[in-house]
Amino acid sequence: MMTAPARVTTVPLIYLNSVMHAGRLDPARVGENSGGGSLEGHSLSVSLCPQAWRRVARLGGTILFELYRSGGIFLDMHAVQGNARLLAAVLDWAVGQGLTEWQSRWQTWSQDEDGDWRYTLSASLQEAVAEAVDTHNLWEHLNEDEDTVDLSVLPVMDDGRSVVQEVRVPVGGAALRDLTGLNVGPNVDATDAVLIAWAMQVLPDLLGQDVDGVWWRETYRPAALSAPRGAIFPARVPAWQARREAWSNVDDAALLRAMPRTRRVKVPTGAPRVDVRQSGAEWKVTLVSVKPAVHLGWFETEAAAQRARQVALKRYAAGDGRSAGSGPRPARQAGA
Repeated sequence: MMTAPARVTTVPLIYLNSVMHAGRLDPARVGENSGGGSLEGHSLSVSLCPQAWRRVARLGGTILFELYRSGGIFLDMHAVQGNARLLAAVLDWAVGQGLTEWQSRWQTWSQDEDGDWRYTLSASLQEAVAEAVDTHNLWEHLNEDEDTVDLSVLPVMDDGRSVVQEVRVPVGGAALRDLTGLNVGPNVDATDAVLIAWAMQVLPDLLGQDVDGVWWRETYRPAALSAPRGAIFPARVPAWQARREAWSNVDDAALLRAMPRTRRVKVPTGAPRVDVRQSGAEWKVTLVSVKPAVHLGWFETEAAAQRARQVALKRYAAGDGRSAGSGPRPARQAGA
């Protein structure tokens, strides 16, 4: 973990006391409740429109839970992506951490049944054009070798841009995939995964308090497979209480009407920041908001290191931490 760039001064947050989860809920299997192939990766999928997601994800007779706690905090993913400065700061952090790097890719745009434009990414112009030939039915324009097409015949979008265009996107690797559980293959824009990683590892230190997860304010349009949704981080699932709920008692419209607005929250100055970093088979915990940094201990598991980080955050936020540079280097500890 590293501190975020100093230019992060406000963050868009959504405060929720109650959310819904459709599917199994076993606190002993944190990170497995949604499955690594889900839209939320290792995090727990939640929403305020479970009836819509029941149809979209074809959940059938899945059981339903209400999860609740006072003051749940979620990062507004759409608001971050609409804030160029904040998004740039997050992506800069991810590049510095080795979680992602900028690479050139080719976009191929197409329209869905509702006329909305969506794109796929390809590694080469040839692959992108082949995708355009298929999605836009350009077979008659194929050249004699049946492998190329004159780019001048490619359709244009409403804004006049070609449906095939070169872009620079953040591409993730194994470290980002392992952290979030999201698909970050070579032809996937890793922005969502980066935002989740940043919200997990940096945002709690910036705010000086726990962050429960992230939220996507998607358009409510189940017929187009679109609905608002959220994700609770694996480490935060035990902080929420759960109770079974009957599907017949749930009204998506009523829940969504009660959805609070996003708040732009100022990042407090001088908040303690504690770094958790893997080194070999162990995890090192360090207070990095003071100079020189203070090493707080070694732990055998990430879970133990994260618990130590939470203790350190509370201690230093209360002004009860030891001064920088005091005492000998802490001994390596067991992961209890």
